[in-house]
Amino acid sequence: MSSGAYYEVHVIVGGEAPRSALAAMCVANGFWASELTSDTGGEERPGDVILTTRDSRQEAAIERIKRLVLDAKYTGIKVRRYKVEHCVLDSKVADELALLGAGGAA
Repeated sequence: MSSGAYYEVHVIVGGEAPRSALAAMCVANGFWASELTSDTGGEERPGDVILTTRDSRQEAAIERIKRLVLDAKYTGIKVRRYKVEHCVLDSKVADELALLGAGGAA
């Protein structure tokens, strides 16, 4: 059933990071950026930026984290956290359980 399985990569950087530097890092490493708007209760704070990408292979996902974090450190950008999540089921990729039907969300 896990035909849509993938690895999702998140790198969270401090909100003080220059947006132009983040944009260049995202383009160079295949990530996209989103700003945190609420408190997560962890090290992350509103205004921090989540850099995200996906890959079908765990090793490739980890290599992408390494490249991005090293780029951030070289640029002087504070990395608060990084992680790789293994997503085994995602209705955005395929409604494998046929719960959403043709009309979208339940």
